[in-house]
Amino acid sequence: MTNRTLIVFSIGPVQSFIAAARKVEDLWSGSYILSYLAEEAIKKCYEFAEEKHYPFVLISPYIIYEQLKNPKLDTTIEVASLPNRFVAEIDAPEDDIVELAKKVEQHIKQQFYSLCEDAVNKVFNTPEVNKEELFNLQRKQVDQLLEIYWTIEKIDNHHGDYHAARALLENRLASVKNDLQFQQIDQSGLVCTVCNEREALHDIQDIGKYSIGEMRKKLREMWKHRGHEFKHPRISDNELLCSICLAKRYARQYFRELKANGSSRFFGRYPSIQEIVKPSNYYAVIMFDGDNMGKFFAHDGNEQAEARNRNLSERLSVYSMEIVPKIIEKYNGKLVYAGGDDVLAFLPMDEALNAAKELRQAFADPEKGIGKGASLSGAICIAYVKTPLQYILSELRTLEKKSKSYKNATTGQEKDAYTIATYTNGEIRSVTLPWILSNGVYSSDYINELSTALGEDLASTFLYTLQSELLPLIGSKWDKKITVFENDPLLNKEMFQVEFTRLLKRAKSENGNSSLNIDLLVQKLIELHEATPSTLNFIHLLEIARFIKQKKDDQQNEYYIKTN
Repeated sequence: MTNRTLIVFSIGPVQSFIAAARKVEDLWSGSYILSYLAEEAIKKCYEFAEEKHYPFVLISPYIIYEQLKNPKLDTTIEVASLPNRFVAEIDAPEDDIVELAKKVEQHIKQQFYSLCEDAVNKVFNTPEVNKEELFNLQRKQVDQLLEIYWTIEKIDNHHGDYHAARALLENRLASVKNDLQFQQIDQSGLVCTVCNEREALHDIQDIGKYSIGEMRKKLREMWKHRGHEFKHPRISDNELLCSICLAKRYARQYFRELKANGSSRFFGRYPSIQEIVKPSNYYAVIMFDGDNMGKFFAHDGNEQAEARNRNLSERLSVYSMEIVPKIIEKYNGKLVYAGGDDVLAFLPMDEALNAAKELRQAFADPEKGIGKGASLSGAICIAYVKTPLQYILSELRTLEKKSKSYKNATTGQEKDAYTIATYTNGEIRSVTLPWILSNGVYSSDYINELSTALGEDLASTFLYTLQSELLPLIGSKWDKKITVFENDPLLNKEMFQVEFTRLLKRAKSENGNSSLNIDLLVQKLIELHEATPSTLNFIHLLEIARFIKQKKDDQQNEYYIKTN
């Protein structure tokens, strides 16, 4: 009997750690730090197995030991490309595996301690600050933050059935996470202005005896002593950071020394949202996640199960480390995170749909992603550059869940969808659509065509007239489709077809455009209406399409004026 054993590690927290962001740099660094800690944990496993001469295989994610020891010094080094968890197989006695797990857990903590301590040392490199007090607070905050879980399962306990062992391993990990012990956090000082959770760093003993005003004055005085390179805009004068958020703001400098030998070519100043989408005042942020990934890693038989899992992990690695960065760069975006089947990126507003479509196509491509049957669901948020980033990230996660719960009432198709939303002047418009319509066409293609038609080929009154006719019929059934003929869906469809045709012919005549194919555009509108969850959603879709075109035209007009 062998000692073949599966081991899984999970490092967190994830969402709260990443989402605590006032700048795009905070968002990137949160993702990158988790990816780095996962990388260090995997590396420690390889080192332990090598030292003890134990067979060790990393199952997921796919990355070979040589890549960890000698990473490529190119732009991919700046991409958070590893997920926060990994699964491996090791052939070793149980006591040694437990020893490995404990060493890896301690190593993860030590790596995060090192980052946070270096941040304090570099930012407050002056004798006027009592750094010992800062370190005491920093260590407490790191201990309270990190959530490191692991569990093991011996494959031979399941008669060599890898899939059964893997299933129990995942169930055990879920149980360990659900058994999270609540830690009472004793805080007396002012709260961090970024995460609004932890105490802002200070060097004041017995800070609780001071009034709020006195605390603020003393903290402002201490934060004035931060190094020159950490003054505004790196850290604004009105910001008071905890040790975790300070480490995130300092991270690129730390990783430049650690991973790029101090080269200024890498880990440079992270662009702001305005710089990413310049000259537009609106931007898009996209978040996508693979659908039903468990079914791809599951296997009915056992002989090929483990090999199949490693093969899928390898393809996910190619997708996240090679394909995704190229696609985002192609559409002039900035990639924040690409770990396995997860993607988060900022893009120019008018490029987001095309970029997202290409990500979806590549994911289902056997040469670039998982292969046939694979799909992505997620969200596209279009917002004004001054909209608080934390709010948009929260909305993005909500919209992603909406896409994951999508079900087409006509075809019964689930997931494989995206929700696109605009946030303008206090108004929110959103719609959830399947990637591929019933006629096999990508819905994003129709939205692009519709956007052009609304902006160039049709009279500006078309959308207003359509709304004035449909909204009274919606009434209180805002989450339903208009059904004048309750028991005859074909007659309902024909009703929309007749009305769309009438309104489009009128709008085309008013605009004087003779090249527009009305019949073809009507069929596209019918397809989109059939795919949307409600008629109100369909109206929102038209408003979104028009908005994208208007803002794109405004941007082009501004550029023309500036250059002439």
